[in-house]
Amino acid sequence: MEFLPQKYANFTGCYGKQMTDNTILFLLPFLGACLGLVLALGLSKNQKQMQPLLLAFSGAFLISVILFELLPEVYNGSNFAAGYWIIGGILLQISLEFFSKGVEHGHAHIHGQRQYPILLWFSLSLHAFLEGIPLESYPHLAWGMFVHKIPITIALFSLLHHYSKEAWGLYIPLFLFALLTPLGGFLGANLLMEKSFLLPITSMVIGVLLHIATTIIFESSEGHRFNGAKMLSIFLGFFLGSLL
Repeated sequence: MEFLPQKYANFTGCYGKQMTDNTILFLLPFLGACLGLVLALGLSKNQKQMQPLLLAFSGAFLISVILFELLPEVYNGSNFAAGYWIIGGILLQISLEFFSKGVEHGHAHIHGQRQYPILLWFSLSLHAFLEGIPLESYPHLAWGMFVHKIPITIALFSLLHHYSKEAWGLYIPLFLFALLTPLGGFLGANLLMEKSFLLPITSMVIGVLLHIATTIIFESSEGHRFNGAKMLSIFLGFFLGSLL
């Protein structure tokens, strides 16, 4: 797909086209976070009904991206034990959730905490930065991040809104959070292109996302029950993710 008009091709060349393609890839997670914020502001009354459906869809979509794009690539790496790094990513995400309280899979519980949740934000931001690193090498992951950011941003907005109505405590942290996945993509595209770096990090990201996606699917319904709407959301997520 050509992202630049033909008349500019002679001036930009391959490098210019690569920069343009990367910009689009890095923008998708940011736009997903912006869409999540719009939905959080506009669907506040219907959030309890919409959130489980968005979560179920995003979890299934992520699993499709993992199975169809990421896993085949890392397991084709020569002399590379991807399984250990994937398990490491799962353990890393479990550790991060001690601080993030499960916001990655749509939970926004206050638990009586009175202080502003700065550790939660840092934990979630580290997660967002890490998952952006492989974006340049695995373009379909950008669409997975676009879908993934929507319910996360809704949950993060709901949580931060409980502690602050001011821009510094609500919108600025959300804006910085939205930037971190593109920043991770920029780092991966410019500093970590060698397979010796990229494959381990990508495998860790697989573990992180696999833990989140499976948790989302199995905890997206009260009592772990699935109704027709959630089953349809999961089916659509698998189907659309497989078409990338």
